[in-house]
Amino acid sequence: MAKLDFTNFLQLDLIAIISLNKGQQQGKPHSNTYINGETRWQVRYKINKGKRKSEIFDTKEKAETAAKQARLKVVAEGSAGFSLPRDVQVEAAAAITTLAPYEGETIAKAVEFYVAHSLRFRNAPTVSKVSKEFVAEREQLTNATAIFQTCANV
Repeated sequence: MAKLDFTNFLQLDLIAIISLNKGQQQGKPHSNTYINGETRWQVRYKINKGKRKSEIFDTKEKAETAAKQARLKVVAEGSAGFSLPRDVQVEAAAAITTLAPYEGETIAKAVEFYVAHSLRFRNAPTVSKVSKEFVAEREQLTNATAIFQTCANV
């Protein structure tokens, strides 16, 4: 997609206001022609209690695909799927791809396992610290046993 300069953003706002007043259907792609003659396709829909979202695409096909995905997402997930930031959505998609070969595994299960087997030990002492403490304690017990045996033999 070509970069939009500031002039195009101002024009886009004006086009959005005009098209809203024309009664454009939500989630249906429509074209916008800019001053420089370029045409872009826009998809608008409402999310999260009426907040409007708008996306612009180079081709009508990309816009129609995005519109279908948005409609399916709203039907399947309600507006909750849109409330996640885009980078989190991308991470989730990558996690799903990684888990795909393992039938029945989900992101929720993976997170639960990670918390149980990794994060809860984040502040645990290191193995070297625990082994030093263990050795020191054993030495004290050995010395105490030797002293006890010496006293018992007297």
